[in-house]
Amino acid sequence: MEITRTLANGANELKAGEASMVTVSGPSAAYSITGIVGGREARRLVIFNNTAYPLTLNHDDAASAASRRIRTSDGANKTAPAGGYALLAYNWGIQRWLLIV
Repeated sequence: MEITRTLANGANELKAGEASMVTVSGPSAAYSITGIVGGREARRLVIFNNTAYPLTLNHDDAASAASRRIRTSDGANKTAPAGGYALLAYNWGIQRWLLIV
């Protein structure tokens, strides 16, 4: 299932529901995702940045509950350009979303 979510400029928590793909719209400047609601064992999620601005995925951001946070391979925030995407998988053992691409 694919859904569209409208986010604000600045920091956001993404409500993914049961979707496997979320298209993001709305921001009129650079924005970020601090966490994702809806993690479950082995879940995969694609986030499509359908805006004209970069999307930053924040690594282990305390603005979101621990089980909603994103972990990157090198511990740094990662950016998806305008029109770009990110693939994540939820790891139940560590209770984090893992950024794959």
